[in-house]
Amino acid sequence: MSQRKPGPAVRLGPSDVVLLGLLGPRTRPLRAVLSALGISIGIATVIVIIGISASGQRALDERLSLPGTNLLRAEAQFDQGTRTLPPVPAEAAKMTARIPPVQLVSQVANTHAQVRRSAAIPASEGSGLTVLAAANDLLPVLGAHVASGVFLNPANAAFPTVVLGAVAATRLGITSLTPQGRQPAVWIGERAFTVVGVLAPSPLAPEIDGPCWSAGRRRSVT
Repeated sequence: MSQRKPGPAVRLGPSDVVLLGLLGPRTRPLRAVLSALGISIGIATVIVIIGISASGQRALDERLSLPGTNLLRAEAQFDQGTRTLPPVPAEAAKMTARIPPVQLVSQVANTHAQVRRSAAIPASEGSGLTVLAAANDLLPVLGAHVASGVFLNPANAAFPTVVLGAVAATRLGITSLTPQGRQPAVWIGERAFTVVGVLAPSPLAPEIDGPCWSAGRRRSVT
């Protein structure tokens, strides 16, 4: 039984290739349109998914790269046996600063004092704001800054001065300070304290927005 030898290969010209490619769309146009639409939707879906994941990763990286995400706070724990809060040693900040990974250290103390807008307000009707004593180097540690006025420093710490957090300033009605004007005052306990600064909101350390900050000298750290 003899076998037929294949003939020479026939090559299509460019025009024949184009006509052959258009054969499907010309004979079944609806099918071609639906196929193209499906492919477009698939490609768009993949691009959207990749874009969402990439933007989310970028937002996470930016959030983690912000100063303050490596902020740690150490505080004394309530002693259930003695029902007291043991004091933190005054040397705790210096001891912590000697730990190799630590870059900046500061310390605060709760004065448990009442703050009022004026002396006419009874001491029993305080604003509910916490008064904390702070060291002069607190702001660099927290990555915060002053929106108006100045923070506590060796010059004003010698006098009864206070710096208001963003929330405390709003509640006390002192949201800004005039550089050349008379500085307002608030009452802490039975003494007037001059407001020398107002802090800007701190998203990474919102706990500093509520208190009033006074100089940390002559106060034990708790």
